[in-house]
Amino acid sequence: MNSMQLSEMNLPIQGMTCGGCGAHVERALKALPGVDRVSVDITTKWVTVTCDPNQVELADLQQAVQDAGYLIPTDRVRMSIDGMTCISCAAHIQ
Repeated sequence: MNSMQLSEMNLPIQGMTCGGCGAHVERALKALPGVDRVSVDITTKWVTVTCDPNQVELADLQQAVQDAGYLIPTDRVRMSIDGMTCISCAAHIQ
């Protein structure tokens, strides 16, 4: 994949309690087309997904996690957004 097209999303995962859970979530996400890398932090219960946003959307990630038996709570999603330079940019995105 061309690294210029990749986006990184940090997602909370509800229900992970052990390394086996983390591995299960990682496999489910890596199976999606467009997903390049998945990093699971079982201690914080967050997953970092590097993917091509033209091939996979947040809804796809949520469905894969749900199909694996876990949840991505929609009230806590942390995203890295490039190009925001001022408060007006932040207001526009919100």
